[in-house]
Amino acid sequence: MASKIISIFIALQLLITLLNCRNIPTIALYYESLCPGCEEFIGTSVKTFQNFKGHENLATLKFYPYGNARETQDGNKWKFSCQHGAPECQGNLVESCAIKKMQPEMFTNFLVCIKENISSQGNDFIKTTKICETDSANYNAVMACVNGDEGNAVQHDIAVATEGLKPAHKWVPWVVVDGVYDSDVQDQLSDDMLGYICDNYSDIPQVKEACKNHSKSNEKNQINGFCLNNKYGFLKDLFVEHEHPSS
Repeated sequence: MASKIISIFIALQLLITLLNCRNIPTIALYYESLCPGCEEFIGTSVKTFQNFKGHENLATLKFYPYGNARETQDGNKWKFSCQHGAPECQGNLVESCAIKKMQPEMFTNFLVCIKENISSQGNDFIKTTKICETDSANYNAVMACVNGDEGNAVQHDIAVATEGLKPAHKWVPWVVVDGVYDSDVQDQLSDDMLGYICDNYSDIPQVKEACKNHSKSNEKNQINGFCLNNKYGFLKDLFVEHEHPSS
């Protein structure tokens, strides 16, 4: 009888432990390739996170390069129009294919490199890809995707995921954590993604261990140039640096 009680007690303890366990967060960034605010978010908060030793134990990052674009079906394919013109459509396509062809860690480094070099290359994403992906096999795989039917299909899948957001995105960058959007959380992630994770997920042993090396900075990232999505008639209550498509 005593052994049975002990077994039940142990089972309950294990159950409580499992219920209290949390996974590291999945942070999804919905963005477009030439939006100023998206470039700043990637070039500051994402870059700082990516450069932190042990970041792979802190969060899973996912990227959706589409933003405020529009798609229309043309036979078996899709045509895209983008908020910042044809160069942005090229960028969305290149980055979509890079997501498809690269390992997540490799893609994040590639994306940061793109944002650091795209302006100097006249917003030409093909030229910039040559700078940021020096492995010819990887480069050729991405370009084959870009120039073939696969790229069109991948971009459509990302468009569907973006259009399926609930609530619908009002601007980009639009950041979702574990499937939930919260404007306050997005602000904190914009300020300091690394600090947000270390502060809010320290009950996860691997996060606590990795964050021992994190020293808080008083410097906060100020993200400007949010790109408004006016497809749904949202009020223009944010500063928007670039032109927007007509409603």
